[in-house]
Amino acid sequence: MSTRRLEQDVSPESGTHQHTPLTGSAIQDAIRYHVRYSLGKKWEHCSARELFMAVAFAVRDALIDRMLDTEDRYQRADPKRLHYLSMEFLLGQSLRNNLSNLSVLDPCREALRTMGVDLDDVLEGESEAALGNGGLGRLAACFLDSLATMGMPGYGYGLNYEYGLFKQAIDGGYQREKPDNWMAHG
Repeated sequence: MSTRRLEQDVSPESGTHQHTPLTGSAIQDAIRYHVRYSLGKKWEHCSARELFMAVAFAVRDALIDRMLDTEDRYQRADPKRLHYLSMEFLLGQSLRNNLSNLSVLDPCREALRTMGVDLDDVLEGESEAALGNGGLGRLAACFLDSLATMGMPGYGYGLNYEYGLFKQAIDGGYQREKPDNWMAHG
């Protein structure tokens, strides 16, 4: 049984788009664009949540061409793909991870600083995706991270829990659970 070496068949260098480096000014332009045209707001009237969304949209823009290029490479090479099924995936917060993976965490921090905004305040606006409720969900997320790091094509499939984790509090000496509405902001 032969297997294709993914590094040879679908190397990132074979992409169809030249990815423009994200500089501080390009990041600022993208954020301001999304505040105005994606959210329909003026910069000076932008809430903390809307600022988070504008930064997330700007990062998504940077990821889309890469994602589509990857899919094009996979279509040309026709590699075997891993399909991982898990009842839960605890992926954590995505925005900081994506900024880091794009190597723009510091440029974004500086771009926002010159706009009068602290990146850490923006990052606090992200709810953790509650796609499960325990350590196995974190392990499943690590499997997907490993696939990506090794350049192997794969997909994770699971359930979209409306209330995956729960908030707990002690009330009168008793534990009380409340739903964690982690998708409240979409």
